[in-house]
This record gives sequence, structure tokens and C-alpha cells, in this order.
Amino acid sequence: MLGKAIKNEFVNREKPLLLIFLAIFGMGIVVRVFRIIQNASDNTVATLMLVLVSVVYGISLTAAGVITFFAPVKDFRDRMFKDQGYLTHTLPLSIPTLLCSRIVMDLFTMLQISIFFPLSMVFAAGTKDVFKQIVDFITIMVKIFTKEVNSELVGTTLILTLACVAAQYLTNTWIMCAGYTIGHSVFNKNKRVLSIIFTILIAILFIVFFGTLVNSLFNDVEIDMFNDIDEGLELTNKVLLLALVIQLVATAINITLVGIIFKKKLNLE
Repeated sequence: MLGKAIKNEFVNREKPLLLIFLAIFGMGIVVRVFRIIQNASDNTVATLMLVLVSVVYGISLTAAGVITFFAPVKDFRDRMFKDQGYLTHTLPLSIPTLLCSRIVMDLFTMLQISIFFPLSMVFAAGTKDVFKQIVDFITIMVKIFTKEVNSELVGTTLILTLACVAAQYLTNTWIMCAGYTIGHSVFNKNKRVLSIIFTILIAILFIVFFGTLVNSLFNDVEIDMFNDIDEGLELTNKVLLLALVIQLVATAINITLVGIIFKKKLNLE
């Protein structure tokens, strides 16, 4: 039954996401084509066209990021409390199985984001070393204002930052799903307002817990970032790694919370 539930998730959620990913991938190719034209002609018109296309590409990446972020939450709202929820009453389909299928789809979406977005940027830049160039650029900028810096530490920081961004996709998704579930299932009036309130409260709780934990673990650490940038980056990497763990734990807690509420009171429409 889990396999059928996962298939149902892919059928209902993958097509619009795939169109978005293919669109930004295509935009990356378009930028690359204009970059080739600009390099070959090297005139003002070609340069302006490249700048215009690059701006549109940047806006498209931002829009795609926003849409892919809100897509699972919208699907959760539209399907979980309607057709998908009714399946638990008409088929031998349990709530844990239903949630597992959604998690699998969320992880697959996160994987697609991690592949298509960077790949699009590689095509747009016209070089597979685009991320190395980013690391080199950051390293150079740091050296301008501080002393020498270990580029490997910069690379590790960049990787951990991207990992945290990916994990935050899951965390934010399930914070909103948990907030919506509480507001919709626990209460009978003002469901939308309460859903928003509980989403904000859960998010604040997550931020406060993370801030308190970081403060307690690293409160005694004193680092002069301008004079010892490497040690500062090492501390940053430890904080990012801690953030990654907390994000995954928070996601698991919110999923569990949704499952418990569903088991006790799934308020179908």
C-alpha cells in the first residue's frame, strides 16, 4: 500500500514541479546562448541583451524557489483534508503510510531542487567550475578585509550552508503543515487564523530553541573574526552542522505531531 500511496503522490505533485525545473533549466541554456553571442560579437546591444536575460533568469530562479517551497504546503491543504484523507476510511491505508508517502515525495522534491537549480546555474555560467569560482570569489573578498583564509574552509562553509538551505525546505514545509493541522483539526472556528498563529508559534519555538542551544554551547567562545578568520569559519561550520541536525529533528517532530493529531482527530472537509 505504501508503494501505491507514493505513486499517488508522484501523480498529483510531480508534473507541475517538473515543468518548473525544466523551465529554469531551459532559462539557464538561454542565458548561456546569449553569453556565447555576447562573447562572439562583443557589442553594446549583445551585452544589454545578456544583462536583460540574466535579470529575467535571476527573477525566474527566485520565483521557482518560492513556488517549489509553497507547493507541498498547498498540496497538503488541498488534498490531505479532502480526497487523500478520505482514503484512510475507504482503503486499508493508515495515517503513517500516508505521511510516509508525502515525506518520500518531499525528499525527492528536495533532491530535484538540489540538482536542477545548480545544474541550471552551471549552464548559465558556461562552466562546471562555477561553484569553485564562487568559493574563490568569497575567498578573495575575505582577504580584502581580513588576513589569509583557507579556501577549503570556505568551501565547507558553502556546502554546509547549501545543506542547511535544503534541510530548511523540509523544516519550513512541515512547520506550516503542522500549524495548519492544529488550526484545522483541533479547533472548529477561525481555523485559518489559528493555522497561521500556530505556524508562527512553532516557527518562533524552533528559532528560540536553536538560538538558546547555540548560545549555551558557544557562549564562552571568543573569536576575533578579523584576525583569525579560519577559526571563525570553523565555528561557523560547527553552528551550521548543529543547525542541520536540529532542522532534521524539528522536521521529524512536526511530522510526528501531524500524525498524532490525524490519528486522534482528522477533520475532513
